[in-house]
Amino acid sequence: MERFLQDLVEEQCRQGHQVQVLCHQHQSTGADARVETAQAVVQETVAENHRPVVHRQPAWGPLLHTPLMHAARRRLRAVLEQFQPDVIHLHWPNPVALWWLPVLKSQPAPVVVQWHSDTVTEHVSVLVKAAHVFLQPLERALLRQAKRVVCSSEAYAAHSPILQKAAPALTTIPLGMAFTGRLTAGMDNACDRWVEQQWQGQGIRLLSLGRLSFYKNLPVLLKAVALSRQDGGPAMQVVIAGDGPMADRWQALSRTLGVQDSVVFTGEVSQARANALFASCDAFALLSNDRAESFGLVLLEALWHGKPLVVANTPGSGMRSVLDTVNKIIPAGFLCEPESAAEVLMKTRQAAQLGHGPDFSAQVRQAVESSFAIAPVCRQWIRLYHLVMDA
Repeated sequence: MERFLQDLVEEQCRQGHQVQVLCHQHQSTGADARVETAQAVVQETVAENHRPVVHRQPAWGPLLHTPLMHAARRRLRAVLEQFQPDVIHLHWPNPVALWWLPVLKSQPAPVVVQWHSDTVTEHVSVLVKAAHVFLQPLERALLRQAKRVVCSSEAYAAHSPILQKAAPALTTIPLGMAFTGRLTAGMDNACDRWVEQQWQGQGIRLLSLGRLSFYKNLPVLLKAVALSRQDGGPAMQVVIAGDGPMADRWQALSRTLGVQDSVVFTGEVSQARANALFASCDAFALLSNDRAESFGLVLLEALWHGKPLVVANTPGSGMRSVLDTVNKIIPAGFLCEPESAAEVLMKTRQAAQLGHGPDFSAQVRQAVESSFAIAPVCRQWIRLYHLVMDA
């Protein structure tokens, strides 16, 4: 959500619009953090004559994965009174938006809700499910307040029970990305040396990158590595970049399976190191088994770096939509059943061979840029804003 917000706000400003952002002030995650909060980045990178104004409000928590914004209503009222926007664009899930409902109802500006993910998905914790019982009536009130509800893929809209109730106001706009700038940052020698130290042994270099959350489904990847040692085919070496609540458990599983010498957990990485990992791998895997992975923005990064994909065919997730869109232009990867280690292994080997094709990287990069560049995605949002303003 933060990464897309950053790119969208920057592009809106480039296209001549005035933008203000109200967001949580997260605590710093250290100098090696890859994903910076959007509000810190946009002020440094947008052209001087079109800067957004970013309001960073301190937050407590997180509580059940959610930061709780201090004095949320008062700060929102102050921002709206000062800015007087034509449209209010809310990003969900963010339960603070439910606390904002009385303020939103009193405003003349129409509200557009970007629905990144349902609060409750297939493998979410029991505590979140219990809390959602009380939040559900407020969620429905938020949807009624919205002039449009936007999700990132038709597949997600079709599988979301709550979005089905918002059908008359529901529309789809894919996520997009600014492919220049941070993805094209040059590497230094130290970064090159670090990356080569991560790949252990011989065989296909498979990269997984993202927050190590419950839905990332990395045990199936570890089991695929174990299978690769038994069938006599090409071996696999895996780098898992990112940190999160499942890191310790999955490292322990790699030792239990006896594949710890073929699997490296790097922890959180900077953007420069992420770029270097993309450049050095043979294929990229995103095997999430839950609709909490509503789109898979990291797939766009991997494709821009010219890497073939291995993607879980998870019902309701937009991951398949990303791959299908690019595959219509050039074969760029494979779907696999999210719980089948044998299929993950087979598709990984096929993807690695696909990536060795002539001009593959250049063609895949061109395909993803033509399908998901932030500028045309931004124009879709601007057209939607005009629709709700004129309604």
